[in-house]
Amino acid sequence: MTISFKNVGVLKSDRLIERSEEPIGIKTPLATDSRFGIFGMHTRPLDQIKDNLKNLILTNHGERVMMPDLGANLKVVLFELDVSETEEVLARNINTTVGKYMPFVSLDELSVNFESDNDFNEASLAHVKITYSVPSISDKTLALDLSVAQ
Repeated sequence: MTISFKNVGVLKSDRLIERSEEPIGIKTPLATDSRFGIFGMHTRPLDQIKDNLKNLILTNHGERVMMPDLGANLKVVLFELDVSETEEVLARNINTTVGKYMPFVSLDELSVNFESDNDFNEASLAHVKITYSVPSISDKTLALDLSVAQ
């Protein structure tokens, strides 16, 4: 009897490797960790995805050589546009870059709050919260909280 692997499929529980202690990616910011050698490493896929998503969103256009559209251009959008259109432009930028570079992530909601610490009422700090999920490996809704200074 011969069985084709194309007809077998994979159980959702088989795709989860949450219990593994094998390193799958470098943690950022970089820090030393004697368990894995020089740098600290992620051992859970959802932690690595969150780290990659954070780095993708915090990257501004033009910061990555040979990839001028990588990132959400967060700092430019948050502090240089008219506040009335900030969330809409930011949501569009994040959706575009995540769709291109991390299509397995499903974005749910975005919220932006500004703080001012000067007399001119200009925002100098923005708090961005993004809720998302990774349907291929988890049913959980996850959150990414970012603080961006001008």
